Amino acid sequence: MRITDLFEKAEKPAFSFKHLPKFLKAAQAKLADIEQKKENFTGQYNPSNPNEQRLAKEARAQWADMEDGELWVVALCTQCAVESGNFSQRQENMKYSARRLRQVFPNISKEKAKELADAGDQAIANHIYDKKSLGNTMAGDGWLFRGRGWIQLTGRHNYTKVGNAIGVNLLANPDLAADDEYINKIAINYFETRVIGKADPFDVEAVTSKVNSAREGLTDRINKFEKAVSQVTNNTGSTA
Repeated sequence: MRITDLFEKAEKPAFSFKHLPKFLKAAQAKLADIEQKKENFTGQYNPSNPNEQRLAKEARAQWADMEDGELWVVALCTQCAVESGNFSQRQENMKYSARRLRQVFPNISKEKAKELADAGDQAIANHIYDKKSLGNTMAGDGWLFRGRGWIQLTGRHNYTKVGNAIGVNLLANPDLAADDEYINKIAINYFETRVIGKADPFDVEAVTSKVNSAREGLTDRINKFEKAVSQVTNNTGSTA
């Protein structure tokens, strides 16, 4: 359970204040557990994947003076590992079968899934990402601004915002989001603007919600983060 869940429950109309001491006790226990884990976390994350190593190194340099900076390096790397298939996919794979489309996007009807699968990856992307919330207002935006990079940056709005932040025109050159020169900067900027300060690095569920609203692969994200933290805690002399 996330810490925020405890207080979200308390705001619901059906909540009885007689349960407040129990909720506060659970929140205090959660916070105490996190603080203890932070005290034990004194090393440096040393991933084995070369792409992850470069991301960790760049993020560490950027966050050297940040409180819990190294923990955020771990959170960033483990989230990106899930988003990118362990740093093997720089661009979202939109090649779905009709069956897989229905599994991942259950709101798509059986007939529509078959139609999209037959039409191919561009049609799938344009249908799935035909969302004004992503800033996709022009025909073809779904495909043009599909997920790229370790963080799987998606949508015209995000490409515009992040591109401006790192000083590159991603609208004119969306493929640059997967380029070595910018791929780490984009992931780091995304965390700085969307995640850090809005969740605790140890609250993997909350962090995941900021990265992937559907919280896909949550169990994998939790396992990767806990394994990475355990490795750092048990190998305090490691360096990257």
